[in-house]
Amino acid sequence: MIFTNIYGPGDKLPSEKELITLFNVSRVPLREALRSLEEMGLITIRPGVSGGAFVAQMGIKSVSDSLFNMIRLGKINISDIWEFRMLIEPNITRLASERRSDWDIQQMEEIISVREKALKARKAPVVSSIDFHQAIARAAKNPLLLLRSSWKSSKGSTSVGAIIKVSLSFTERSLSVSRKGIPKKLGRSCTPT
Repeated sequence: MIFTNIYGPGDKLPSEKELITLFNVSRVPLREALRSLEEMGLITIRPGVSGGAFVAQMGIKSVSDSLFNMIRLGKINISDIWEFRMLIEPNITRLASERRSDWDIQQMEEIISVREKALKARKAPVVSSIDFHQAIARAAKNPLLLLRSSWKSSKGSTSVGAIIKVSLSFTERSLSVSRKGIPKKLGRSCTPT
C-alpha cells in the first residue's frame, strides 16, 4: 500500500479493524507489522481519537539513522568512513562546482568566515566544517550526497566528529574550485589534507 503509492506521506492508513479484514490476520500480527513499519520509519503511530497509523515523510534521516546505528554496532568503523570520504568527496566537489548557484557560493563563503573566526579564537571549528560539507553536498543537487553529509555529522559522535575535522586549506581550495569550476581531470588534486 505504501510502496505502490496508494497512500502517500501524511495519509492515514485504514483502521486496525479494516486492516485485519483486508489482510486476513488477527490483531497481534497486525500490531507487530505496524510496529515494524514504524521502526523502519515508514509510518508513524499517533495515539488518541484522531490518531492511527500515518505514512511517514520519507527522507534522508531514516537512512542516516541506520548508518549511524551501524557505526555504533561496530559494523562500520572510522577507517571505513575515512576511506569512503577519500573516494567520494572529490567527486562531490566536482558536481557542486558544475551545479552550484550563486546562493550556494554565498553560503560556503559565510561558513568559511565563521570557521576563520573560530580558528582565530582558538576554538575547534567542527560545526562550521560539518556545515561546509553539507553546503557542498547541497550544491551538488543530489539527495544521496546529502545523506552522506548528514550521517557524517549525525548524533554528535566523538569518533565521527573527529573524522570530519578537515583542514582550512581544503575548505578554501574547495570553495575556490567551486567558484571557478573544476577541470574534467579532477581526481587527486582535491583530496583533503
